[in-house]
Formats: sequence, structure tokens, C-alpha cells
Amino acid sequence: MSKYPERCTAVGLRLLDNGQLELFAPYGLDDIFHFYVQPTPHFLEDISRRQLYNKRIQKKEWQKKWSKLQIKFL
Repeated sequence: MSKYPERCTAVGLRLLDNGQLELFAPYGLDDIFHFYVQPTPHFLEDISRRQLYNKRIQKKEWQKKWSKLQIKFL
């Protein structure tokens, strides 16, 4: 998940044997709570991945669905 394109999508949840849920969010949850989309460090460090991130964001058209969403383009 640390190599996912966006920090807000790098979130996982699993059910433990004892019935509890375990949350894994390597970049935290602040971006989700504040409706903010930004790239992970993995996508920031390489020009081709930055271009891929921008294309992905444009293709998803998330702002049409969530008008308050703030997106960081590179």
C-alpha cells in the first residue's frame, strides 16, 4: 500500500481471528477526513509515476462525484 498512487487510497482493513478489525494506513487518515488527494512518496520520486498519477486523477473524475475534494496535481 505504501506504493499506491494516492495517500488517501492507501488504506486497508482486515478482520482478525478475534473478530476485531485492524486498520492499516501508512499515510494516516487526515487526507480522507479533509477530502484531500495527494500522491504517495513513491509517485513523487519519479517523473513517469508523477505523469501516471496525473492521468489517473483526471480519468477518475472524483471531483464530479465529490465537489469538496481538493486534488494536488503535479
